[in-house]
Amino acid sequence: MGALELPLGMGIERDILFEGEYPLSVYAQAARTAGTDRDRRTIAACRGRRLATGGAVMRFRRWPRPTTCEDTPRKRAAYLRKQHCECESLPLFTAIVQVHQHDVETEMAQRAERWGEDERNSRTARAA
Repeated sequence: MGALELPLGMGIERDILFEGEYPLSVYAQAARTAGTDRDRRTIAACRGRRLATGGAVMRFRRWPRPTTCEDTPRKRAAYLRKQHCECESLPLFTAIVQVHQHDVETEMAQRAERWGEDERNSRTARAA
């Protein structure tokens, strides 16, 4: 499908995050029932209806809800590596760079405080 050439030089891309529970024919039947892929309201109406082929119900897996900022050893190690790289990049100014760096506990606390605001900004940007 990726090799198909559509009008105006467009192509078909694969959605790597989609995990289908049914064969492609079930989703194709739902699109035919809806008339076109662009009519999302009709496809949404078909989602809970039994389809003609196989009697399967078309369902999509929900994306997991975001959780709050988690403090993990991996994030702590990455922050320490970042601090180390900052000091190594300016060897003559290591003392000055270290004065402006804060410890891991402070960084994790700041990330936890900023998480809600960053999540709202990210969702707003994606919705626009």
